[in-house]
Amino acid sequence: MKFLIYDLESTGLSVVTSEILEISILDYDSEEVIYHKYVFPYRQKIENSDIHGIDLDVIKKNNGISQFDLVNELNELFQNIGDNVLMIAHNNNGYDQLLLEYTFKKVDDKIYHKVYFSDSLPVLRNVMPKLDSYKLGDIYRSIYTDNSLNFHNAKDDTIALLKVLKSCNNTLVKKKLLETKRPAFSNPDIKKLSLHILYGLEYCKAHRSLKTIYDLSDVFIILERQATIRMLRDDFHVYSKYKVNKIIEQLALVIQ
Repeated sequence: MKFLIYDLESTGLSVVTSEILEISILDYDSEEVIYHKYVFPYRQKIENSDIHGIDLDVIKKNNGISQFDLVNELNELFQNIGDNVLMIAHNNNGYDQLLLEYTFKKVDDKIYHKVYFSDSLPVLRNVMPKLDSYKLGDIYRSIYTDNSLNFHNAKDDTIALLKVLKSCNNTLVKKKLLETKRPAFSNPDIKKLSLHILYGLEYCKAHRSLKTIYDLSDVFIILERQATIRMLRDDFHVYSKYKVNKIIEQLALVIQ
């Protein structure tokens, strides 16, 4: 299994409508940047440049590529690795993996079947249980005094996450990352897995009849969105609108 750390900068918070503006991928073991690109959005306006500093001029100056080319280059990269790939990001389950998969979906493509995903956020909560905050920047600053990194820059975020993970017990961290891995939602194998790997359902009690992602995705197809939302609240006691929306976003990727 090839461990890769990645980060995305985008046009917004919605994984469905936002577009990737920058991506960086770092090899966990060699610590080398193996992929870094700026990406043109479909819409010719970036409204959150004040957060990450990326505008159309920055993308042009850095030889930006299209969203379509990004998808093709990533799948070529994954295939050339020749092994299973574990893509690691902070809040991966709730954001980065979903945004990446919706980017593939928009161009009618799927992530290479040997790619898996793991989220450093629950892993760090487990191996560093006494922190006040689990934002990446806060964790990094609790360990290092270096202030040179920009935490809204994809390359710097991957460097920061790598340094944080390697400050812990490396064997334990890798073990936890593997234990919590999941395939892409476009991979049919995900349907066999427990509902508890879905962001928003990690801590829910077992349902009397719905056990796997296949079970819940089947219900989503039959009941459609609003009835599924009511069921999540009534049967699974998920009352957070944010978590309900995240569950729906994941199910929509499963049934594509």
